[in-house]
Amino acid sequence: MQFLRAAGRAGGGQVSAGGWRRGRCLSSIRRTAEAESESLRALQTVQDPLLGGTGRQGNIVSDGMVERVKVELQHKRARLDLVLPTAAYTEEDALRAACIEAVRAAVPEVEHVEITGRPCMPRYGARSSRNVSGEKSSLVPPALQHVGAVVAVGSCKGGVGKSTVAVNLAVSLAKK
Repeated sequence: MQFLRAAGRAGGGQVSAGGWRRGRCLSSIRRTAEAESESLRALQTVQDPLLGGTGRQGNIVSDGMVERVKVELQHKRARLDLVLPTAAYTEEDALRAACIEAVRAAVPEVEHVEITGRPCMPRYGARSSRNVSGEKSSLVPPALQHVGAVVAVGSCKGGVGKSTVAVNLAVSLAKK
């Protein structure tokens, strides 16, 4: 501990037992937080390639497609977790390219951008969640807000009465 105290006085900054200078560590944390904010601001300029800016808000952040932004400046990488509108989203590659371009332009220190995308599949009973900007975003489209549950009727064979069963089930449930 004597060495650390002496090194702290000699170096002009305080050194903790782990060897980090307190000021340098705080500035690193601050710069990482700034980089994450800059990345998020840059992602607000990215539009959903499929909708072309005709989504609810016109950008992927406001539309709730960005779930998490994590920047690790010491490793020169960023990680984005995206929520895709469907499992069969056709413009995933274009969306990834636009996100990578936006993050690299906003934070030049980032050399590698890792993007994971998962389809928007709300948990049973979930009506909304919070997106990365803290805003409440609906996971359920407005046209289906009144629907309590979805029941699928299926068969691998045709002509077995799937439509009849589905209609009778819907009528029975509506009466309750």
